[in-house]
Amino acid sequence: MAALFVTVFGSGKAVTGSIEKSRQELRTAYSLALMQQYETAAQAYRAAAENTRKRSALLCLFVRRSLLDKINETMETLEHYALPDNPADLAVETARALSQLDQLEASFIAVF
Repeated sequence: MAALFVTVFGSGKAVTGSIEKSRQELRTAYSLALMQQYETAAQAYRAAAENTRKRSALLCLFVRRSLLDKINETMETLEHYALPDNPADLAVETARALSQLDQLEASFIAVF
């Protein structure tokens, strides 16, 4: 029983840590866009998308693949919204990505 608890606890920390890193990267990228540093924001969104995709290799062990596909698709598009004429679209799409990250975390917790 103790081994199961340790496994679940460790898995939870891995999932939460991975998702939190993606959240932080999104917030950083969005902050750059708010400061009108659009090129840097686009690069930050691109890096966040790549990092989230890499983390998917771990997360696919614990969460539904369809949720991972959704977040990866959303993350791939964000850099294209980091333009001076798209602040509302960028805000909506960033919020959608953050919501999808919440869904990822909830899908892991729902299993246990």
